[in-house]
Amino acid sequence: MSSIVNLSTPDQNATKLAKFLSENAPNAAAKSVADECIALGEQSQFSTFVSKLVSTPDLLFASENDRDVEGIFSWLGSLIVGEVNGSESNTLSMELCSTVAQQTDRSPLRLRILTSLFNLLNRSQVRFQVFTLLVNYAVKTENVASISSYLANIDVHVNSWRTAPTTSELQQLYLLTFTALSSVNETTSAQSSLLKYLATFDQTSLSSAANLDSIKAHAATAIVGTIEAPLEDTRRIDHSGILTYPAVQQLKGDAKYGSMYNLLEVYSNGDVQKFQAANVEGVDKVKGMENVRLLRICVLASSARELKYADIAKALEVDEKEVEKWVVKAVTADLLEAQIDQLRNVIVVERAAPRFFNDQQWNDLNKKLHGWRDNVKELLSVVRGAKEQRAILTAKRGAAKKA
Repeated sequence: MSSIVNLSTPDQNATKLAKFLSENAPNAAAKSVADECIALGEQSQFSTFVSKLVSTPDLLFASENDRDVEGIFSWLGSLIVGEVNGSESNTLSMELCSTVAQQTDRSPLRLRILTSLFNLLNRSQVRFQVFTLLVNYAVKTENVASISSYLANIDVHVNSWRTAPTTSELQQLYLLTFTALSSVNETTSAQSSLLKYLATFDQTSLSSAANLDSIKAHAATAIVGTIEAPLEDTRRIDHSGILTYPAVQQLKGDAKYGSMYNLLEVYSNGDVQKFQAANVEGVDKVKGMENVRLLRICVLASSARELKYADIAKALEVDEKEVEKWVVKAVTADLLEAQIDQLRNVIVVERAAPRFFNDQQWNDLNKKLHGWRDNVKELLSVVRGAKEQRAILTAKRGAAKKA
């Protein structure tokens, strides 16, 4: 079978492929189609040649040798790309891929073929549709695990596509990868895709969205994922912008999801007492409380150089004996750089990294910027004064020499 690639012209290759299929046809009807394709190949009628074959999938999958079947589809894809132009090429590409995805038998083989065709169609206008078909097939046949690493880095791959997807296609893409990754419990990567999906919406697109209820439901899911996700996952996912997403902000005051938005605000402020008192269904309060306490440490550390054990214990609502444990957790999660001074019962802060840039952080940053501005003004004033003094001294020395 693989020997057909040694022939030099497309019509010779097509004829050789059709003869191979005829010899291995599973039944008389399939053999008749293959025989018709021999003549079509000789006449270089490639569009009809491909159409005939894709309408007879049992002929294309007749061989028990997976490599033969992969070779058949690879060559047919190359034929479409190289010999068929325009909209007809797009139509045949989709027909070929749809033929592969028709059945669930030999699913690992079919998924490999779809992946190969997707890579082959790197200039095709139906690349997005083929990718959608591929991922849906992986979900349907429970083979997502074999492509999860690809889905987890979807932005890298999308940026390499020759035809950039539209905003609408990106939204479908992110939502599809979220669903697929969730099906194999890749929660961190799934959350990343969901946040990217929500980030594509602005106020204008939300006001005209036909699926607003669905967007709200996904925003609520993202809030739950943000609250429950271990904070060490923030090395891979940045949740800090979620409060600024219009798709999330629309939940404020919402009859169904308003309490979820309020809980996110409480969580982002690291307010242990309010979070503990909140009663919102669908959130694991145990996981959330651990994160809130870690965030609270960051909030405290962002505004002080030293923190007393007693102050930390009070803010976290824990025993003073547990303070060191929580500080170590924050350091391990890369939320904090600090030294523990057990003799003085204080934490010496070197760096704190609040995960959410809320009003308090903006106010803190504003104070720091104003402080830096005043310090720079003072430094410039000192420099100008020194220059003036030097100029005066230089002038006096010059006058003294002349005298």
